[in-house]
Amino acid sequence: IGIGASMPAGFLVPLQEAFARTRFVLHREILGRMRRYKNEQEQSLMEEACSRCTEALKAVMKAGSGWIGKTEGAFADALCREMEQRGISEAGALVCAGAHAAVPHYTGKDGIISADACLLVDFGGKYRGYCSDMSRTFYFCGENDKRREFEAVYGIVLAALEAGQGAAVLGGRMEDVDNAARRVIAEAGYGEYFTHRTGHGIGIDTHEEPCAASGDKSVIEPGLAFSVEPGIYLPGKFGIRIEDQIFMTADGAKVLHDYPRNEWLVCW
Repeated sequence: IGIGASMPAGFLVPLQEAFARTRFVLHREILGRMRRYKNEQEQSLMEEACSRCTEALKAVMKAGSGWIGKTEGAFADALCREMEQRGISEAGALVCAGAHAAVPHYTGKDGIISADACLLVDFGGKYRGYCSDMSRTFYFCGENDKRREFEAVYGIVLAALEAGQGAAVLGGRMEDVDNAARRVIAEAGYGEYFTHRTGHGIGIDTHEEPCAASGDKSVIEPGLAFSVEPGIYLPGKFGIRIEDQIFMTADGAKVLHDYPRNEWLVCW
């Protein structure tokens, strides 16, 4: 019996006990190859999901510096409402203020959005069953050494994103995307602070196959959809991640998110 990777143990264990002679496997062993290739209709749905989520973030960011003093949870709630109003289901957002952004999988909600500090937003949801997944990192205005350091590191992450996207070529390997992005960050002296894979497949689930990761030798072919999301995380200071979703067409890579990557500075 094939099961999803997110099935709670409270359901799985009783099933295993009730059907002791049955072998349970992750459904990706059965459906993984079918899931990894998307047709034009699936691409269209993911593109629409990305567009609607992008518009939701634009709507929230209109408040600009008005977010200073508000909590991460308040920002996440507002962003999810904007997504839901645009027809996005299962909307969710990880919002990380200041040093919390240095923890790649931070899930708190009580941090305060502050001036002279960053705000990392990783969010998405589904449109008619297909996912969007995007990250942007902002910095609330200030003229000091903290901002200058943030700007320098942001430029490195943006260059890594562009290198990763540039390596997403038909006939290449998924690990090439990871290697290209990681090389930029390592050569800049921040290799030890890039602590996760560069990307993951996406479709019906937020995380599918294949992965833009070292050792994934999957050939890049039309129909693949995956994220490119390099990051640098400096403990106690800040973290920066920029994430876009890519779809591979017969003509090459198509980036599905169009929220500007250079609009990171929020002033008042």
